[in-house]
Amino acid sequence: DGTILVPVPVPQAGEIESAAWIPLKEFKEMVYAENGHPMMQHILKLCDQDSETGDIQKSIISSIVPGRKPAPVYHAPLRSLE
Repeated sequence: DGTILVPVPVPQAGEIESAAWIPLKEFKEMVYAENGHPMMQHILKLCDQDSETGDIQKSIISSIVPGRKPAPVYHAPLRSLE
């Protein structure tokens, strides 16, 4: 009859229960903490630099998820990784 049944989502134990906006300073402190998130560190560095135009670059960023392969991120040139 063409009816499509969409399963009801079932929350998993590891899922985010809620989300909230936090001050950028607090977010940066989490991202740059000792066990910070490498992809978000890279993105924040891109966001913090001047918006100069340039060719798109590809960077490979390590995952914090055990067993997950590094992921590519495409972006404007990053002047400094320091």
